[in-house]
Amino acid sequence: MDLEAFLRLHDADLDLVVEGARTIAPLERGDSLIAVGSLAEGLGNRKSDVDLLLVTPRPQYAQASPDEVLSFVAGRCIVDMRIVPAALASALQSRLRTWTQSGWNLTVAADFTASELLLLHRLSAGRQLSPAPEAAQNDKDATLGEDVARLKLHVARHMARTLQVDMAGYREVGDSQSLVYSAQDLLGHAVALNRYSAEIGKPDGQRLEEFTDAHFPALRQQIVSPAPIHGDLEKTVLTWWLTKVREYLGTSDPDVRALLGNNSPEEIADMLVTGMKLAGAPLRAQLLEGGASAINAYHDPLMDFARTLDAPARAVRADSENSVEAVITKNAALIAKARFALEGKGTYPDATFTLRLSYGAVAGYEENGRTVTPTTNFAGAYAHATGRDPFKLPDSWIRAQKTVDPNAQLNFTSTNDIIGGNSGSPVIGRNGEAIGLIFDGNIQSLGGDFGYDGSQNRAIAVDVTGITEALKSIYHADRLVKELTH
Repeated sequence: MDLEAFLRLHDADLDLVVEGARTIAPLERGDSLIAVGSLAEGLGNRKSDVDLLLVTPRPQYAQASPDEVLSFVAGRCIVDMRIVPAALASALQSRLRTWTQSGWNLTVAADFTASELLLLHRLSAGRQLSPAPEAAQNDKDATLGEDVARLKLHVARHMARTLQVDMAGYREVGDSQSLVYSAQDLLGHAVALNRYSAEIGKPDGQRLEEFTDAHFPALRQQIVSPAPIHGDLEKTVLTWWLTKVREYLGTSDPDVRALLGNNSPEEIADMLVTGMKLAGAPLRAQLLEGGASAINAYHDPLMDFARTLDAPARAVRADSENSVEAVITKNAALIAKARFALEGKGTYPDATFTLRLSYGAVAGYEENGRTVTPTTNFAGAYAHATGRDPFKLPDSWIRAQKTVDPNAQLNFTSTNDIIGGNSGSPVIGRNGEAIGLIFDGNIQSLGGDFGYDGSQNRAIAVDVTGITEALKSIYHADRLVKELTH
């Protein structure tokens, strides 16, 4: 849902939002009022909040913090506005430009905090409300979006590299538990400890499943694992989760008020993660050994937050287990029995982790009154390339365009019935030869977990011809091509 659609649902419009912002901080020459967040990016929902940034050079706001929220009501929706000193925004963008001029070095973390990353994203992806977008267009840094995208990619790659190094070490020494839980989150440890103190005194049959005698040894290993906890990642995930909780439940929900109070999700995440002793495995092990009395006597912001979260989380879990999981478990066998009685061997059996074969044929489909052909080639891929996501081809493909056979088949669609997890499965032709690899399904196949429509559902595979052509003409992997084709 975009910003205009959301405002219409709540008896408001852009003019009313701008007018409300003026009542808090009258707009002056040089100010920029920017809509940011999920709604401004077209990703909101009915329970979202409208978020604004006021970027201003005025001296009285020189010390303003982007974390401080000023709220007002426009129509029937809540608007949160943050004031950003223009000097701060300019200095941050200048640092980003300097950083982007350096080469890739994944061994070094980018020197930007989570809050600075968020602000850069908002500045690059936000929507100008005042002055009018046309008037502000000349002032907008055309490369900001590209620079921010590169920074995000670096942060993700650096974190992934750190985790990969950790995991490689655990694998080398055979530490399988640390390998499995190397990305375990900090809040999860606090929740597990808090619930352990409540569950351990109950009879085994009355405990939550993960705290029963049969299952707790695995959870215990997870809790006491020495796997490192990455603070910046924890803050980012917690901020995102708390933001979504507030969006979905609304700011007036009592549980939201209990979790956030008057703080922003960013502030809560920072408070919970920064300097938490619970990040150390020895302390978690000590609390487990001390049992319920030691855990209940231990207080810090993270553990107290977990205690506040526990009651509403248990209620949701109980509702799901009783109203959804129990109903499915009770009736799944009855439904399967009825289907086999009606359809006999014409119906699929339940998945049992055994080899599964799906039969189909190469075929296109109809979409919005037009026929979608079942095959694509390299010429089509290059014709669609714009140099921008999602139609940006790798540089290696661009350099090799003149040597690639444009008519070589790249992908094809078929009527095979697939679901998530089938990616990488081979597609075998009628003569037993490999003709492709499954990697996706069309949008119409998203409901394939529940039903199959042979006229619309299509599996998408990369053709072996395309694989061979790419290996030969783009990647110059001649020895591999020879091995695969002879």
